[in-house]
Amino acid sequence: MKDMAILMGKKGAGCLAILVLVVTFMPPKALATDPSLDDITGTDSSDWSGPSPSTATTTTDSLAISDPFQRKNFYANGLFWVFYDVRWDTVYYRTSKDGISWSSATSLGWPTGTWYGGMFSIVFDGTYFHYAYAFDVSSGNALKYRRGTPNSDGTITWSAAEQTAVAGSSGITISQPCITLDSDGYPWIGYRRYDGTNKYPYVTKSSTKDGTWTTASGFPVRVSTFTAAGTISVPIPLTGGKMLCLYTSNGFQVKGKSCDGSGNLGSEVHTTDYIQSAQMSAVGQGDYVHLVWSDNYYIRYTKYDYSSNAFGTNSTVVSSVQSAISNWAPVLSIDAASNNLYCFYSGYPTANHIYYKIKFSSNGSWSSATDWISETTDGLTDNNRLTGFYQDHGRKIGLVYLTKGSSPYNVRFSYLDGSCDIAGKTGVMGLQAGNDAEYLAFAIKLNYTTLGFGTSGMPLGDKYEVNFTIGSMDFSMLFVATAASRGKFALCYKPGGTWTAAETIDKSGSDIASGTRYASGTGYTAFKLTDATSSDYGYVKLEVSRSYLTELGASGDSVTNIVGRTYLASSTTNLLPGPQEGTKIDRCPSGSSTASYTMKKIPEFPLGGIVLVMPLVAIYLRFRRRSAKWSAA
Repeated sequence: MKDMAILMGKKGAGCLAILVLVVTFMPPKALATDPSLDDITGTDSSDWSGPSPSTATTTTDSLAISDPFQRKNFYANGLFWVFYDVRWDTVYYRTSKDGISWSSATSLGWPTGTWYGGMFSIVFDGTYFHYAYAFDVSSGNALKYRRGTPNSDGTITWSAAEQTAVAGSSGITISQPCITLDSDGYPWIGYRRYDGTNKYPYVTKSSTKDGTWTTASGFPVRVSTFTAAGTISVPIPLTGGKMLCLYTSNGFQVKGKSCDGSGNLGSEVHTTDYIQSAQMSAVGQGDYVHLVWSDNYYIRYTKYDYSSNAFGTNSTVVSSVQSAISNWAPVLSIDAASNNLYCFYSGYPTANHIYYKIKFSSNGSWSSATDWISETTDGLTDNNRLTGFYQDHGRKIGLVYLTKGSSPYNVRFSYLDGSCDIAGKTGVMGLQAGNDAEYLAFAIKLNYTTLGFGTSGMPLGDKYEVNFTIGSMDFSMLFVATAASRGKFALCYKPGGTWTAAETIDKSGSDIASGTRYASGTGYTAFKLTDATSSDYGYVKLEVSRSYLTELGASGDSVTNIVGRTYLASSTTNLLPGPQEGTKIDRCPSGSSTASYTMKKIPEFPLGGIVLVMPLVAIYLRFRRRSAKWSAA
């Protein structure tokens, strides 16, 4: 028995030693740790100043982008798209990667003649864009419809040939189309139908949603017997395939009726205040509709609730009080992620300036006005020459407007975007770093004000990059978005002066969730994206194994030349540092300065190894005590 105890004791000691060695020298990938981060000193000033307005084109029509209740622009597949008409010609579009440099004009191939902006309307559904137009220079005209895919090279792939939504009829003039999609994806078009006596609001719907048009049973529908010189008909989507069909004209209240997918109308509701001209704009949110309009002294807001079939109490967004603002027209857009509303308007309190206010969904309050754009040099063409995105696309909301008082007019563009805005302009640090025994990690801290970073709405080609040096080797970690919720990570290094991709993580085939860590198969690299909120910054966190960096040529614990950069419309296939076909948006630190970080020295014996070894040590000590008893016996 004693011999047996002694033998077990010796073997136990040997086994314990082997297990300790195995656990101690386990490879880094066995212990995925997601190290915590701290601010890097000296990264409190990034270059971002917001996108500047640009001239997308010129036009001979002072109404080239009218009217505020219609939409003429959107963002898709890494490009801004702006549609406009040229008087005595036709309708064109131009595209831009950065909202600054614009492509040449492309015609939509519509009839040539006396065009103005109110003849056409555009809507983008996140995949396809849809147009409707009614060339209303004479009676008997038809209402036309078409759907296409806006491609990343600025071309359009059409789903089908142009369709007739409402056929022309002798003595009938169709005008002021407003196109939208219901919650099931079917296109609806509101329009004015003039029979020579009355100008009624109408709406029609297609029963197909593949780019062809088949008029649904029960349509077109005359929404009301309301008639006035400037009647407009504006369908706004609710849930379950329903619409709120708004209609009004100069000097009237804004009226509305719900309409189901079969053309059945609800009872009429209306606002308590009156409107000047067609100066209104509306967006839907579930079974609510948000509405802004102007009477030239006030910009008003109200919310329609389908459950009660009523508009709520009016509130004042802006009040000029002292004097009327000529043709004062607001444009409303919605941030679909937060349901915050953005109300754009111009001319007050300073002429030739464009402002916006945000209505926060969290508390229902309006922000103070932001004096966003000054156009005092050429002057605005008028205060109702504005059109904007219906909702954010790619975390961006764009606005198109006209400047100059005579032809050629400038079609101007600007947009709100915080998705690539590195925090750091207000005394906060924009970059963070941290390490443990296994990983070195960096994070780009992204602002949360004005459409901040979000994993559910990343634009194609948005790129987040951190460059750094360890010893004599340069490294870069980057993430580039390949779709709204997808992307690719790459670790690059620079042997021999040329950037080389060392390891990649491809998440372009499945959606990325905010706050979830994604590691490579080797365990050498990882990334984690975290949404910005109304109260906290967003983060792009990039990680790499310290031992892998050493294999690639890193030496020592000093990390120098740290720079964070963001790019717009970068290549999604060439995963190397730098613009890669894109445009630099932000840099932190600003200018040419860099930041440094010293990795914490952590004992070679990993904490995880200690945790795993402790039970073995306890078992070994127990055998030793029992062996001692047996030996004494």
